[in-house]
Amino acid sequence: PPPPPPGGGPPPPPPPPGSGPPPPPGMAPPLQATITLPPAPPPKKKMKQLHWTKLQLRPDMYEKSIWGKMPDVKLNFDTVEKLFSTKEVARRPRPSTSTSTSTSSSSSSSQATSAAPADSTLRVFDNKRSTAIAIMLSRLPPISIIREAITSLDPTKLDLDELSLLESNLPTGEEFEKVIEMKKKNPNGKFDVPEKFCMSIGRIPAVKSRVRSWMFQLTFDEKYGEVMTPINRVKKAISTIRESTGLPKLLAAVRMVGNFMNTGSARAGAAGFDLDMLPKLVNTKDKDNKTNLLHQTLLMLRESDPDILKVKDELEMTSKAANISLDDTLKELQSLRNALKTARAQKDAVLHADTTMASDAFSTQIPRFLTVADDQIQSAKTALDETKEALRELVEFFGYPPAVAAKKDAKHFFSIFSDFLQQIKELLSAEEKEKASQKRRPERIVEAKSGEDGFQAAVNNMVSMAAVKENNALQDELKKRLQGQRRAMMQQKHDDW
Repeated sequence: PPPPPPGGGPPPPPPPPGSGPPPPPGMAPPLQATITLPPAPPPKKKMKQLHWTKLQLRPDMYEKSIWGKMPDVKLNFDTVEKLFSTKEVARRPRPSTSTSTSTSSSSSSSQATSAAPADSTLRVFDNKRSTAIAIMLSRLPPISIIREAITSLDPTKLDLDELSLLESNLPTGEEFEKVIEMKKKNPNGKFDVPEKFCMSIGRIPAVKSRVRSWMFQLTFDEKYGEVMTPINRVKKAISTIRESTGLPKLLAAVRMVGNFMNTGSARAGAAGFDLDMLPKLVNTKDKDNKTNLLHQTLLMLRESDPDILKVKDELEMTSKAANISLDDTLKELQSLRNALKTARAQKDAVLHADTTMASDAFSTQIPRFLTVADDQIQSAKTALDETKEALRELVEFFGYPPAVAAKKDAKHFFSIFSDFLQQIKELLSAEEKEKASQKRRPERIVEAKSGEDGFQAAVNNMVSMAAVKENNALQDELKKRLQGQRRAMMQQKHDDW
């Protein structure tokens, strides 16, 4: 044979029988080349297709994921083929439906008027501002108690709702200066109630900063709970999915059934599938439209493993995490952190406004509270970061690539399981109702039979009564005829005489 060209070498040996040609230079082998899936017999009939999205898993990803750790499950493929093979007859088109919406709007308006008092009391505020303060004061304790509550930070004298109302009507520095100026010009004058309020409360140094810092302290626990509650729910939902024994069995069964139904198509041979398919299983109806793929899969699993139904209890926590967005939680945490920063500035403004109040309740309570609040916010941020990382790892565990897992939101991810769980509950509830209906059916038959017998007896009685009445009527008619004939004969004899 001729020598190989310069720089060349002997041609590669032919591939072994059955292995196919080698991949082109630079191309990786197929992703699932070494993944061995559970065997399933090919269907004998043309099957309905399960339109899922296959996950492209490398062998190393497959072994680390839930798809590589699936338990063995027993399924009756003859039942699947019988129910979900395609019909030869064409389906009738579904009737079109139309919906109409109507909108209605209503509007209402109200007007409030207030008349200025006719006396000579000293006033600074216009009617609108004066009325707003007067309405507020009608809902709050006396002005002296309000002042005492602000200086002592005593929530028993002024609760959070009252404090919020007060904060929205606190006098401005300009208003306080106007009241002071009016007092200088009229030392013996009598102020109206709103101006008295402004004079008393406005004398408290940095009163707005003081009130707002106090409000932050009173609302912090609730706002902190609004951050930690979704974090803890997501953490619990992650744990329940990790610890579930029924979910891997369900996924294994769906994978086997789906690959069986998709035999011969590009969707077959899926080592894993996008979880978005789970809530859509109920949309795959059997050829007679009497059951669906989810229900039938549960029935087949339950025959060999009755404990499979415990999955509805194992995944219960996912329903509480299905409406949670960790991105929204992060925004709430950032908002709380910004509020803390503002509260620190307000605390400094109060402490620098009047050094004579350095030993009052504010100077001792608020700085200590802000230190504790800062530690809690830092702890919440750490917990949020850990939870987001745990969620990312869980999504990767289901075969999603890291880039996709990093963007997967908790709300969408847990909604899949929540919707799937709800469908399982509805199917089981429908089964229980059907069983109860079947138990009551023999009783209804007996009741109906006894009812029919009673009805027939009543009919027979009515017929007998009708016959008696008819017989009596005939006898009366015959008697009348005999009497008539007798009278006619007597009349004839009388005429002959």
